Amino acid sequence: MNAAAIIDEIKRLPPPEQKQIAEFVQTLEIRQPWSGEKLTEYEKKMVETNDPAEARRLKEQIVAGFFGDEPDA
Repeated sequence: MNAAAIIDEIKRLPPPEQKQIAEFVQTLEIRQPWSGEKLTEYEKKMVETNDPAEARRLKEQIVAGFFGDEPDA
């Protein structure tokens, strides 16, 4: 099965199951170190936000994106 076939199958799922897949994909992204461009994008969002809770959330994402989710990273 290739990516296109998997995507077609995901499109056929009910919305709650599509949401589960989207959340899983986000965890995959968090586990790998981000590119410099993505880190810069999130850093800019963190600096520009006026919401302290959002700034903390973005900071946590940046740290996870910088180090990845590898043990002892």
